[in-house]
Amino acid sequence: MDRKEFEAIAPSIRESIIRMTRRLAPDNTDTGFPDDVAQDTLLKLWTQRDRLDSYRSIEALAMTIARNRAIDLLRSEKSGYHVSLDDYDSPDSGPSPDESLEATEAENRLTHIMASLPSAQQAPRQTHLK
Repeated sequence: MDRKEFEAIAPSIRESIIRMTRRLAPDNTDTGFPDDVAQDTLLKLWTQRDRLDSYRSIEALAMTIARNRAIDLLRSEKSGYHVSLDDYDSPDSGPSPDESLEATEAENRLTHIMASLPSAQQAPRQTHLK
């Protein structure tokens, strides 16, 4: 399935998912829950787009994925598992994983470069450090 075909069917599938989700979890309709389920489902369908032609009904597949996703989300809410933005460290709490990786790579490059220098040049001169 190509992008144009997917874009043609996605709006109707999204509406069907939202209707089904509102019936399945009427208490969560104002929380964005139906939209989240629809978004997750469409994303999953998009990642499987190369295999969608093998299904008789993409809509039926979408509804199954959406139903399972909604149930998973509802179960996680009942179990008390709820992630909020407050659960995450603030960006100021330290270097990001990308920054840590870049620092490690830079250090490795510097070590490699220094190792390739003659031994007399490997030791930093104290006069330049002052």
